Amino acid sequence: MIITRTNLFATAVVGAGISDLTTHFLCINENRARQNNYHFESGQFRMNGSLFELAENYAANSPLNFVKNVDTPLLLWTGRNDRQVLPSQSMEFHLALRRL
Repeated sequence: MIITRTNLFATAVVGAGISDLTTHFLCINENRARQNNYHFESGQFRMNGSLFELAENYAANSPLNFVKNVDTPLLLWTGRNDRQVLPSQSMEFHLALRRL
């Protein structure tokens, strides 16, 4: 989420956003019935390695680790039955913002 890196925007909306790469890496993708790691190691995320090989890179790219930088009003949403990104990703970010 770009709002963890800048205050450029007046407001933001995040739909089915991934806030923690570690937990998403270790989840099962229900659409494909396999672990999400393929997205990271050779797919869309282009991390070019596993969580265990590149732990610092995964942490540096997880918005949850930079939640303290968020000053922008934010609407988070994820479908209750979303099978690609678990609703817990939005809930974790929401709870982190509330704890600040």
